[in-house]
Amino acid sequence: MKKTGRDYWSFRQQIIPWLTFLSIALFTYAHFFARPYKGFSYSNGRILRIYVPENLYAGLKTNDNIIQIGTVTWEYFAENMTQQFFVGVQSGDVVPIQVQRGEEIVSIDWVFPGLNANDFYNSRLGTQWFLPYIFWAAGTATYLLVRPRDNRWRLFAAFNYITAFWLAAGSGPSVDHVFGAAIALRSAIWLSVPIYLHLHWVFPKRLSKLPRAVWWFVYSGGIIFAVAQIFQVIPPDLYFSGFLLALIGSVILIFLHYLLQKEERNEILLITRATLIAFIPPVLIGFVSDPSLSTSYLLVGSMLAFPLIPGTYFYTLFRRQLGDMELRANRFISIYLFIILLGSGLLIIILLVHTIIDFPMGSAIISIAIAIPTAIFAIAAFARFQRFVESRILGIPLPPTHLASSYASHITSSLEIPSLIGVLRDQVLPSMLIRQSALLAFEEGQASTLIFFSGIEKDQIPPDEAIPDLLEQAFHYRAPQLDAPGTQSFPWIRLALPLRSGEDLIGIWLLGKRDPDDIYYQAEISILASIASQTAIAIANIFQAKRLRTLFQANIDRHESERARLARDLHDEVLNQLGAMFVTLDESSSADEIEENYQILTDHLRQIIQDLRPAMLTYGLYSALNELTDNLMDRSGKNTELKLEISKNNARLEPNVELHIFRIVQQACENALRYVGSKIDSHLRPY
Repeated sequence: MKKTGRDYWSFRQQIIPWLTFLSIALFTYAHFFARPYKGFSYSNGRILRIYVPENLYAGLKTNDNIIQIGTVTWEYFAENMTQQFFVGVQSGDVVPIQVQRGEEIVSIDWVFPGLNANDFYNSRLGTQWFLPYIFWAAGTATYLLVRPRDNRWRLFAAFNYITAFWLAAGSGPSVDHVFGAAIALRSAIWLSVPIYLHLHWVFPKRLSKLPRAVWWFVYSGGIIFAVAQIFQVIPPDLYFSGFLLALIGSVILIFLHYLLQKEERNEILLITRATLIAFIPPVLIGFVSDPSLSTSYLLVGSMLAFPLIPGTYFYTLFRRQLGDMELRANRFISIYLFIILLGSGLLIIILLVHTIIDFPMGSAIISIAIAIPTAIFAIAAFARFQRFVESRILGIPLPPTHLASSYASHITSSLEIPSLIGVLRDQVLPSMLIRQSALLAFEEGQASTLIFFSGIEKDQIPPDEAIPDLLEQAFHYRAPQLDAPGTQSFPWIRLALPLRSGEDLIGIWLLGKRDPDDIYYQAEISILASIASQTAIAIANIFQAKRLRTLFQANIDRHESERARLARDLHDEVLNQLGAMFVTLDESSSADEIEENYQILTDHLRQIIQDLRPAMLTYGLYSALNELTDNLMDRSGKNTELKLEISKNNARLEPNVELHIFRIVQQACENALRYVGSKIDSHLRPY
């Protein structure tokens, strides 16, 4: 029984795209062949354009309002969606037409032309009949290729199929009421209302969870109005209210997404920009074109931008499921936008110049004159335009394929942790659409240091004891355990990347939620692993630079302290003794006193010089330590006895090593003399 059910649903899923295709193909056939080639076009009863020579239409003019064609009045035709004009009429038959021209009612004997080239090329081929196939292609690509088949998948496929259906019905067949297209158009519009609203409620991320009863009510309302339209129990023009409801409601919901979901604003802006680009070219061309020119093909050409709408929805919803095709999709979007904008701009310029300059062969000459500089501009500007599209429209600060090399060039100037964090936060994470991340660093056996985190709370950071388990799963995607929720430690983590410098582990980079499906593909893991290696090197360099700065600052502090001590000694001792000598000389003291003061001053200067660098170190460590012992004995008087017990050895060490050993011994003795203040028997052992 289950197998039969699965087979049924599989068959249904595979048949829906092709049923939709057959429907729009049927309306396309009706557009080209089932509609009568009447020789003119109309809208709401007003004659828009006449396609046959003047000797055939016998006085019919544009802007005439139709009162009756044959035996069918316009009033009855507008109310009955199954009624048609020119039923059973053959080419060459005369059909009476009654029109109102101003205040006058005019009767015309219209010669039915049948199939003619002017009518075919302008009112059939030169229209938007191809647009339904674009939406059908987007819906079919979604339906057959995209996974997972969640609610957004169903709604986006339905959005494209229902849009393709009513576009096909309304592209021409509905105007003449052939193949039931007028009823199909109106019913499809009513069915579009709940689908459009539901899609934009969950796109790009659900606003909130509504009770199922709400959606049952919305869909039931759409179905009821569609059925009522089929049986024509509601006014024929009421469907336009449904179209406005679907359109305005979708715009309001998108605006709410933009206000309430700041993290989704890039996707909303992408859809908005694509929609504007799709609509602006035909509007501008229609605005600047000369009404006397045949611009139908220009308008149709400008509508080539319309695939941006379903294409952008598809790209936004499923961009990460493109896998390795994402780069090609990005390039295709850039090329497509460039061609559309450049082509539309070229057409607008040609039309504007043509309205100003009019001479024989003017259009051809103007087109060639503008096309040559345009081609040169296109060659020079495309690379910058592509980068602009990726960064400003697609929201990719750095191209994924060049992300590692671009990141390497950015971090060369990142000599501080904040600047490194800025590159990761503003460049790398947005480029990969990563919403949650944390970076931990380990320094010389200390506890882990949280460098930065985003998209998570601080209490979600794993403690040090959980790091080994995460390292065992490094470089592997951690899929959520849907069958046993709550059993996975730190379930927000989807990928753990160790940061190693050589053999040393200096940190770990934790990555979580990303758009749109939290999946990390192997190609992307390789890119992120390369970035992690570069980050490890950068952090190691930053830590090393920090240690060097600390040592350098300590060295500066030591030198400054030494200078301060030297200045203090010179000021307090030498200058005072020089002053005493000066006073002694003024008072004509005896030579013995002068000599005594001179000796004291000389001894003190020698002591200062000895503290700066012992002169006896030139002759070896033993000589310097022996002199140090004598000096300390002289300074301490008879209260302290110092002995040097070290065998005399002529072997020499590195000068800096000898100096360091001397300073260690000197400092130890100074401390002993300073703090003990009693007789010390210091035994200096060899090093």
